[in-house]
Amino acid sequence: MDSGRVSRTISPAVRQLTVTSFARRFLPDSPDPRLADDAALKYASALRAVFGEQRITGPQEPPVGRVQSLYIRKIMLRMEPSISMSKVHRILDEIYARLRMGGGESFRRATVYPDVDPM
Repeated sequence: MDSGRVSRTISPAVRQLTVTSFARRFLPDSPDPRLADDAALKYASALRAVFGEQRITGPQEPPVGRVQSLYIRKIMLRMEPSISMSKVHRILDEIYARLRMGGGESFRRATVYPDVDPM
């Protein structure tokens, strides 16, 4: 793959996040693939509303999309290192709590696992 060609298609703001950022991967899972998809879409949408479109990648099905009886989806959050991690964690907790209360059956039946070392 020609990396020069790919880098021209990425906006400078996203390219900066890719090079100088930390990342957190969130893994919504559920025993029902439709519920896993719905929970992942709701969570990604809530993250985009707060953190912006360029910082969120996904949801997508990872290479291993099912572990035991759970269907997994992957969402990636990228942030600049200068941003306060404690503030980001507090915001993530608020988003998760809000979705658990009002996200419908799909979010109540799904579990979201943060992966702090996604690489």
